[in-house]
Parts: sequence; C-alpha cells; structure tokens
Amino acid sequence: MACNSLFSSSVSLLQPLRVFPASPCLALKSDDHPAPCFLRVAIYYILGALIIQHGQHFSPLSPRKCLVIFMTIDFIAISVQAIGGGLVASELATFPSSDTTTGVHVMAAGISTQLVSMTLFAFFWAHFVWRARSKLRRERALVLATSLSMLLILVRNMYLVLQAGQRWQGELMTHELYLTVLDGILMVLAVGLFNVVFPGRYLLSERDMRRVQSTARRGEAVLLGPSKAVRGWGIAGRSV
Repeated sequence: MACNSLFSSSVSLLQPLRVFPASPCLALKSDDHPAPCFLRVAIYYILGALIIQHGQHFSPLSPRKCLVIFMTIDFIAISVQAIGGGLVASELATFPSSDTTTGVHVMAAGISTQLVSMTLFAFFWAHFVWRARSKLRRERALVLATSLSMLLILVRNMYLVLQAGQRWQGELMTHELYLTVLDGILMVLAVGLFNVVFPGRYLLSERDMRRVQSTARRGEAVLLGPSKAVRGWGIAGRSV
C-alpha cells in the first residue's frame, strides 16, 4: 500500500547508495500496485451517491452501472497484473538471469488498463459535475477533493506505466526518489484529502439513499428531515 511504499523507501535513506536492489523492489511492487483499488471504489461510490442526491438525468450512468462497470475493470486489471507478476516470479525463480519480457508486458497491460479505466471514469465524473454544477454548491469541497484525488491517481498510474516500460533495472524502478514522490507521497495525499474533506459530511446516509431510490420511479416526494425533501432522483428544498 501507499504507506508501505513510503516507509520502505524512507528506510533506504539510511543506505549509502540511494538505489533499490531488484529483489526488494519486486516484493514491494507485488502489494503496491493494487493499493489504490479501494480508494478508487470509494471515488466510484461518491459519484453514485451524488447522482442519487441530485438526479439521474445529470449522468449517462446510473449509480449501479458506475460501480459494476469500473469495479469489474479494476478486478480484471489487478488479475492481469497478478498473472504478469507470477510469470516474472516463476521465471526468476527458475533462472535468475532469464528473460522476463513476457511477464513485464502482461503487468504493463494490467497497469495500462487501470490508467484507461480511470481516465474514462474521469470523463463521466467531469460530465456529471459540469451538468450538475448549479446543484453542487454545498458539495463543492467534496467535488474538489475528489477531483484532486483522481488526478493524483492518474499521475501515479502514468508513472507505473513508464516504470513497467523500463523494466526492473530502469531508472524509475531502482531509484527511491521516484518511488517516494510519484508513488508513496501521491497516494498519501490522495487518501489524506478525504480525511480533511470527509465525504460523510456531504452525502446522504445509506438509509436515506435507499428511500430516495425506492421513490425515484414513482416520482413521489420523501421527507428526509426538517431541511431535506427529495422528489424523484433529486433533492429539493435542501438548506445549505
């Protein structure tokens, strides 16, 4: 994970040479690549929750489709990376000097899939935010934090794609500065944004979301509290 990555690279500061040997890097990257997956799921959830709060008509995707489509792509991408990592590990275990091109290419394909998926999601996010911009005044801080977090994840994914392209002995893989800044610190910031801007302050509770969804098809109004009245897929009369 991000903290694991940051900690591992910080420990190496004690070494006279600021260069990672190959084996620790392989061990580190095996659990580091899937690290942002749960954060991405949280971001998918935020978009779905905002769609429920403000209206399905603002988004081409329903909340359910948003989660199912992008979580499925993430699962496939992680599986591909795991297969690639397994190929690399088996080749090195059998012959330490063997060619790992196939495994590296498979891993790069999985990382690239995550990059394409997050880019596509960013398009749907921007589409929703633009169309619902007049309704998102109360959630402005959450929208900004989520956008910045997505940007940090995208930058990290680009770094990982370039890193895989250079293979295990490349400049990006063997030098701690790149790993610390472009991997660990980026993920710490991406997660830390949601500790400062806590999504629970801006999103409806699970119970209220279910009530909104249950009345959406009937177009009926449901009272959520003294300052919240929901009609259909959108919130009306909500104080800010």
